[in-house]
Amino acid sequence: MSLELFFAKSYPAPPYGPGAEVALVKAGKWSPSSRDFEATGNNSGGGTGVGTLDDIIAEIGKKQVSSIDELGIIAHANASYFSLSGTVLTSGPDLPNVTFSKAGIVDAAGLQTKQPKIDAVKDRFAKGAQIVLYGCHAGLDDALLQALAKAFGVCVYGFSNEVAYLIEWDTSNNAVISRGKTFIDASGFVAAGLTKPASVAQADIRKLTPDKKSSASCPDYKTKTSSTTPTSTASGGKGGGSK
Repeated sequence: MSLELFFAKSYPAPPYGPGAEVALVKAGKWSPSSRDFEATGNNSGGGTGVGTLDDIIAEIGKKQVSSIDELGIIAHANASYFSLSGTVLTSGPDLPNVTFSKAGIVDAAGLQTKQPKIDAVKDRFAKGAQIVLYGCHAGLDDALLQALAKAFGVCVYGFSNEVAYLIEWDTSNNAVISRGKTFIDASGFVAAGLTKPASVAQADIRKLTPDKKSSASCPDYKTKTSSTTPTSTASGGKGGGSK
């Protein structure tokens, strides 16, 4: 069984000063960068960074025929597409927010353009394989799931609500001590320093259960891993906040 996890690698972390990142979290104005996505991958058994749809296709092509049982893709998203590259904003009136780079956007039109390349690697997916989109910043539209399913020939799963990310810090100095835990933000509320998100956040992102699928004919999502990751520890008190 091959469980692949790709994460958007091209959202550089802003140059936070001491305590500045935690301050944004507390104010409900923080968004995750690629280092948070990479931490999620590491927590979930390992991940591969990708910055474009071509990168996704190339990484799939490196796998053996019929070897991929599940492919998870972690990225920022809106309802219509997801993007593997962009900028995490730390100022402005609409925080928390990110901007997308054109080169990193994956949408129905882009998938159609790349279909010949996708056709060349579709055989890397095993029978009954599935793709899961972990969309940060927005719930995913059915049309995007359907476009991915059509392009790759597998069932695709996603979430009605955004996948939110948790960072935790030492309260004595506001140094971040944990990244990459995730939870489903069903309320749309940006949790800042609250206990509940930390208690429900999962170290392994594959423990989150998608509630959307590309077709009614697809089976309900079944988790294909039960891996766990030890909880991080640090001296002093601990605070947690998320987006």
